[in-house]
Amino acid sequence: MQVVDSLRLGGTERMAVDLSNALAARGWTVHLVATREAGPLAADLSPSVILHPLSRTSRWDLSGLRAFRRLVRRQRPAIVHTHGWSTLRFVTAALAPGIGVPPVVHHDHGAARYRARSGLYKLVAWPLVQAHLAVGPSFLEPPLRTRHRLVREVVVNGIPLDRIRAKDDYAVGVPARLVSVGNLRVQKDPLGLIAAVALLADRGRSVVLDLVGAAPEPELEAACRAAAAELGPDVVRFLGRVPEVGQQLGRYDLGIVGSRTESGPISLIEYLAAGLPFVTTEVGEVVARLPEDLRRWVVPPGDPAVLADRIGEALDLDADARAAIGRRARAVADELSIDRVAEAVEAVYRRLGAG
Repeated sequence: MQVVDSLRLGGTERMAVDLSNALAARGWTVHLVATREAGPLAADLSPSVILHPLSRTSRWDLSGLRAFRRLVRRQRPAIVHTHGWSTLRFVTAALAPGIGVPPVVHHDHGAARYRARSGLYKLVAWPLVQAHLAVGPSFLEPPLRTRHRLVREVVVNGIPLDRIRAKDDYAVGVPARLVSVGNLRVQKDPLGLIAAVALLADRGRSVVLDLVGAAPEPELEAACRAAAAELGPDVVRFLGRVPEVGQQLGRYDLGIVGSRTESGPISLIEYLAAGLPFVTTEVGEVVARLPEDLRRWVVPPGDPAVLADRIGEALDLDADARAAIGRRARAVADELSIDRVAEAVEAVYRRLGAG
């Protein structure tokens, strides 16, 4: 049983859906519980994954807690796998320790840093959690305090590689087309990215930036649109959700990750799988594991001028050099598949006596 707050657009939600599909393909019976609501990502679920939206209305919605407890009693899952701290709090509140409660696997996607939480908050893990998975090693320190012998594993994010279409034309267009995939959130620093595009425009470079993703923070969206308007029409475009965006990445000249903080980032894996030249800030475990020959395209976060410099360098390469980056990127992406994630998760389940 995979459990997540919702199926809105987001990295945690995307991983819950992709992992559910991958486990179902490997023979598991998978129930995916969205404790608050479903959402656009429900359309991406495999028909063999059984979806349960609970529609809880608040953190401690008693009817939602009772509904989840009844569901667990009825389905008797071998594992309850929670995605994110909010979901873990809900699950541990619903499942009081006792006979028949399955092992809980907590999957930390980094949205709430464990080290920043109070001791009382951390106690939610104590009664039930038997495994702590994290997308990067920093999220495993300090270790969770539980009454069980804890299994601890780093499981770097992955994606279904078959949903990405490879790029085949590496000539840079006029204007050059940039894409940034990810929800407009403060930690992703979209204002910094727009500032970098403004610097490129000041240098006489013709570029168009497409921002792909939801905009869940209205004040930030308004600030981004105001900054974009100063650059003129159609320099920065807000596309919202783009279905099957992985099929369209090959149309762009460069993929950008401009975040200040990030745990994945899944968008970088998508760029790599598409063979799309990229520039990324130094955020998350996927970036940390890039081979040395691709680290030229990694810049410090929070510095639009350096980001603009590196974007310009990537666009100035000739088609052969850019194609070589694309080939190398696809080779790296082969190690970042959702099948690798599912295999690692299965191994943890079996250590806990499931499967």
